[in-house]
Amino acid sequence: MSNITNGPARVAAILARHQARAGLEGDSEIILTHLLGDIIEWCDENKVDFDLAVQNTREMLRDAAS
Repeated sequence: MSNITNGPARVAAILARHQARAGLEGDSEIILTHLLGDIIEWCDENKVDFDLAVQNTREMLRDAAS
């Protein structure tokens, strides 16, 4: 099991790259991969349907943007 306590630091690094419009390359891409892995693992442990959660989030974001 990965250490999900690093999640907030990973999120902060990804958000900083996003806010700087720097894109995700190298380490940031690796960080995102690990972060998604942590989220998927958490979903599995807590019986949350990751795919459905992503789909619902996308729909919510589309609705908010329109």
